Amino acid sequence: MGFIEKILSRKLNFSEEIKSINDLMTESWWSRISIEEAAEDNFKNWKHRRTFITLSQMKTTMGISDLIKRACSGHHYIEQNEFIYYAEYAINTYVIGLRWAEHPNKEVLFKNVINVLDYCNYEIKWLDNDEYYVIIPKNYEINLSVNIIREPNLCESIIMYHHHSIKGNIYEKAIILSRLYMYYENKLEKVIVNFDKTFHNEIKELSNKLKIRHDKPNTKEEIVVGNMTNVELEGWYDKLFALYLRAVILGENSKIKPDLEELRKRLNSEE
Repeated sequence: MGFIEKILSRKLNFSEEIKSINDLMTESWWSRISIEEAAEDNFKNWKHRRTFITLSQMKTTMGISDLIKRACSGHHYIEQNEFIYYAEYAINTYVIGLRWAEHPNKEVLFKNVINVLDYCNYEIKWLDNDEYYVIIPKNYEINLSVNIIREPNLCESIIMYHHHSIKGNIYEKAIILSRLYMYYENKLEKVIVNFDKTFHNEIKELSNKLKIRHDKPNTKEEIVVGNMTNVELEGWYDKLFALYLRAVILGENSKIKPDLEELRKRLNSEE
């Protein structure tokens, strides 16, 4: 195997990747301070700092410092989800210190993160309203739905649905589903009923039974749903989430129906 083939076929080591990115974060350039030093200087202005006073305090409390030590020691196995956690810290640290500026390491930093995420089938999303980056699994339907809906608050909720921070959080997922149902009811229902009534009935039925549309006390559905484990309920929530996204895409596709009918007429007339 040749040199280039070996590079391209090299398996990623998450410990090595964290060490490389940490080097980029902490490297000073001549008179330019490092990315982390810039973030430390501007940390008190970051609106998401909660009660943390310094970047160093947040880094230690949130387990980032320990994760870097483990990665740099060369003796500890770093899992994919740990790398993703660190990568979110790294790219948001750049935003804290240098959002409106450039640092010589920026391009390499983001390319390294993106290359590893591509390998893991994840991607970076910028939440404009909240002004921070999140990392989520690549999902064609999520990306397409966000581009169709174009309502910032709802789009950010859709992006966050599969974010690791709310995995297992039944309450937060139910809130997002209720927002999607309201969008469906107000903007898609009539279109979907005309286009695919069976699909519409499935959405309505599941929304009702999972109490996203209406909470019906003392019904059989409430008892069954109430007896589900959180894991089982989350699985059903995820299925309903997928149905809502498909409804968004189907609603958009229905707009080509008149053009398709016109094409059929033209083709039939030329036979």
